Amino acid sequence: MINLAERIKREIGEPHSPAAGDEPDPIDVGGGGPHPPGMDIGERLARLESAQEWTKVVLGLIGALMIGGFAFLGVQINRLDAKFDSLGGRIDTLGSRISAENAATRQELIGVATAISNSITAARQMQPPTLPLPMPTPGPSPPTLKQ
Repeated sequence: MINLAERIKREIGEPHSPAAGDEPDPIDVGGGGPHPPGMDIGERLARLESAQEWTKVVLGLIGALMIGGFAFLGVQINRLDAKFDSLGGRIDTLGSRISAENAATRQELIGVATAISNSITAARQMQPPTLPLPMPTPGPSPPTLKQ
């Protein structure tokens, strides 16, 4: 760990007393950055250009991944659209099949209703039943002839 006083002495320099006749050191405007202190301008520019190149590469890769992702998403959406279209065709065929079955069921029900109606009509038109005749009561038996 660096002592704060040592750090200030290293960056600013030793304090000078104006009474001793020493001139203060001029402030170095270009010094003190994220680079080592002994780095010259050519090395700084090389590091900056290298960082820019890497930034370009990374941004290019991100762009390529985004384009690829959107292309993949477009393909998936087209596949879903095709599946929905075929599903619509299936629903149409299912509807026509149900309609045909409904027509057949309707015809069967009409046949059953007609048969019931005909039986009711036939039952109403039957001849009225004849009244039962009373049974004759046995009376005196006739004489029997002997031979």
